[in-house]
Amino acid sequence: MKRAGKNLVAYTTFGIAFGCCFPVFAILADIFFFKELPFAWESVGKAHFLNPLHFIIDTAPLFLGLAFSFVGFKQDQLIEINQKLQRVFEETLQQKEEISTQRDLLHDKNQEVERKSQDLQSSIQYAQTIQNAILPDMRFMQMNLDNLFVLHKARDIVSGDFYYFTRKAGKSIVAVADCTGHGIPASFMTLIGYQHLNNIILQQGILEPNIILECLHEGIYSTLRQGETQNSDGMDIGLCIIDKENNRIEFAGSKISLHYIRQDEIHRLKGSSTYIGGRDYKRQPFDKQVLPLLEDLPTQFYLFSDGYQDQFGSPQNTKFLSSRLKTLLLKVHTLPANEQRRILLITIENWIGEGAKEQTDDILVVGFTA
Repeated sequence: MKRAGKNLVAYTTFGIAFGCCFPVFAILADIFFFKELPFAWESVGKAHFLNPLHFIIDTAPLFLGLAFSFVGFKQDQLIEINQKLQRVFEETLQQKEEISTQRDLLHDKNQEVERKSQDLQSSIQYAQTIQNAILPDMRFMQMNLDNLFVLHKARDIVSGDFYYFTRKAGKSIVAVADCTGHGIPASFMTLIGYQHLNNIILQQGILEPNIILECLHEGIYSTLRQGETQNSDGMDIGLCIIDKENNRIEFAGSKISLHYIRQDEIHRLKGSSTYIGGRDYKRQPFDKQVLPLLEDLPTQFYLFSDGYQDQFGSPQNTKFLSSRLKTLLLKVHTLPANEQRRILLITIENWIGEGAKEQTDDILVVGFTA
């Protein structure tokens, strides 16, 4: 690459030398060769005065030298501009190569993230398959519970809420549970809780709802070694035993209540404030409540987690609230089970769509007639 300023020096030197030397040589030629002028400085002035053409010829190279200098200056400017453009081009080319490299790396990273996301999604969907497999068969539940519906809407693919049903000694046992958190961690708790309930009811044969909850708490506390690890995970649960032989329903709850509607009035058997699981092994015992079943007065029962009533929505982005849920249940309780479920689902989806735009917690509502 040419160095800026080199042409300016060369052209200026040549121009000055040529412009100065040519007149001198011309005058010396007039004096010594053509003998037209004596050798004196006055002769130079006289020659220029007597012959203007002589002046033009003598001075023209000087102006030509200046012109050469100007040309050299401009050429140096062009060279400098070209050098700057070349540097900009090279820098741009380098930046383009770096951007291309970064783009390739980003593409590779995106593909890796997408692959891991797909793997994680597949794992979660498989976890959902396992979770659904342990839940009670809906046909078995419908054979033993009249006008039954289950609205189970997970916030994520897997849920931290679960429902339970079995039969033992001619009695139907139905429960709704809400485990700590949601998603995959909470889904592990649903598996633990479900297996403990099976062991307590089916293996140990315990059919007192309050005792079942006591044993469930002890099982969670032991399984998670909460006395050692300070783990505080657990669950809320409402559990009722339907005794058709003695025409009664027995209930015990941990922060989940049993709601029922008779003669167009909604009532509640309130669950205890005692929590299942947690760091405290000893706590207040669970209360058992008994409600008579009237053959001539069918009663619609509801067990639900807090996901429905705590869902944010509406243009004001407020909670649905238990009062609004109770009013909705009063409106639909005489309808067939599938219609009740459909209305509850549409209502909460519209509520979400008008406000929060996303589900904030797992939703579980179970309704049946006894």
